[in-house]
Amino acid sequence: MKIKGITTSESLQRLLAWFLIFLFVYTAVSKLLEFGKFRLQLGQSPLLTAYADTVAWMVPGLELLLAVMLCFAPTRRPALYGSFLLMVMFTSYIVIILNYADFVPCSCGGVLEDLSWSQHIIFNSFFILLTVVAILVFGNTKSQLFKRSIWLISLAALGSLSMILLFLGSENQVHRNNGFTRRYPHHPLLQKNTIDLEYNSFYIAGITLDSIYLGNYTAPLILTAIDRKFTGSSKSKIHIRDDHGYRFKAIHLQVLGDKLYVGDGKVPVILRGELCSRNVREIMYNRAYFDQMAVLPSNDFAIRTTRSTNGELTLGKLNIGDTVSVSLQDKLLKKQRDGIFDLDGFLLYSNSLDAIVYTYRYRNSYLMMNKDLEFLREGKLIDTISEAKLDILYLTSPGERKLGPKTVTVTKNAALFKKYLFAQSPNLGKYESRDMLGQASIIDVYDLRKNTYVFSFYLYHHRDEKAREFLVDGNQLFALMGRYLVSFQLNPNSFSPEEFKNISGRYQDQDRKPETE
Repeated sequence: MKIKGITTSESLQRLLAWFLIFLFVYTAVSKLLEFGKFRLQLGQSPLLTAYADTVAWMVPGLELLLAVMLCFAPTRRPALYGSFLLMVMFTSYIVIILNYADFVPCSCGGVLEDLSWSQHIIFNSFFILLTVVAILVFGNTKSQLFKRSIWLISLAALGSLSMILLFLGSENQVHRNNGFTRRYPHHPLLQKNTIDLEYNSFYIAGITLDSIYLGNYTAPLILTAIDRKFTGSSKSKIHIRDDHGYRFKAIHLQVLGDKLYVGDGKVPVILRGELCSRNVREIMYNRAYFDQMAVLPSNDFAIRTTRSTNGELTLGKLNIGDTVSVSLQDKLLKKQRDGIFDLDGFLLYSNSLDAIVYTYRYRNSYLMMNKDLEFLREGKLIDTISEAKLDILYLTSPGERKLGPKTVTVTKNAALFKKYLFAQSPNLGKYESRDMLGQASIIDVYDLRKNTYVFSFYLYHHRDEKAREFLVDGNQLFALMGRYLVSFQLNPNSFSPEEFKNISGRYQDQDRKPETE
């Protein structure tokens, strides 16, 4: 049948082509009008992170090219095949995002942003069906229909496979730290409660299943307990049994399970006691100076100290038994500059992994060791600074030095929960707005079992106060911001691992099997 010299099949194909033209022109123009936002969304996509710059220009360019080709009869058929391939790739992208990505990013493209990802699949499937009809409508014989069907099946396989390879390639590049492009899931945490501590001299000493404990630099032997819902608090003084008149200089409190630890590495001394009684007694005195300590199982401690020969930082272990023994592991920390500033970092212990973690402050790496301080592996952060960029200023006093303003910090703070490392970064990645640094701190999350970067989130300031210390436990994050302690609820939809879905308490195992003195 013909209508004014045009067959019905040609009319139908032209009509379907105009549907595709409208779609491609609309979405391409929407992307180009908000190009910065579109590129930012691609940069935070689990599939396209490593290729965001190229894809940001290529996608609207291809859409406009296909729209033009669909307008003319000689190029309409190849344009229909190209449209089918592109729509299949779009749909494959969504399927991979929903089923295999670490998190689900936001959608992009004009009013299509209002569609959920599932609605996007239905929307795309409708246009794929239109394209298939437009291609097959000219099939007058079984042979033609068969050939075109083979082409469509081949293109569908090609489009799906290309997205899978793109996903795997992007994952590998991000995890190898090539792009320094962060991934931000939607609404990963929600601020819940705030308590005014009145002073900004508090630090986090530890957490149990029901309370978070704070120490105070200006009142070093006062322990503050705040219940996890912030409905009540109490302060108590720590009593030292058999006090030998220690001349404390830098007391630091730690709460672990039902135990309370008092450490001062400048004396040096470590005291331990029952949390419930607030009574502590000496378990180590005058054996090893230290500036950081992490409590290990079986009454042992990992410490950071300095070598007596050259003053450089090193890691060691205190074995607390009938006698106290000290063993240093001088080969763990890798010197780059002066052996002091360049080796600075955060000494942490993960009960879940039964491993010690040391995260460098001025370079993009961390070390994992077993509880005997034997090296397990080195992991990389997504920041690109592998060599410490230090601005060391030499003062008038002999040997006195400090860091100048040109020093670049990679990790400001770090915390562990189960197998995850949370690293606070002061540095912006690609596609990130500098304005965000005035509103929030950036927290990068790493899976220590897989040795991979997972995603990032913003920890928003409270009353213009930045997070100076934070702790993650179960589905809660606690942060000290100025004189305020702020709690956040982690969103289980963003934090997909099971560890974040329930409050389990990172010291749960110790609570079940309390240590005996």
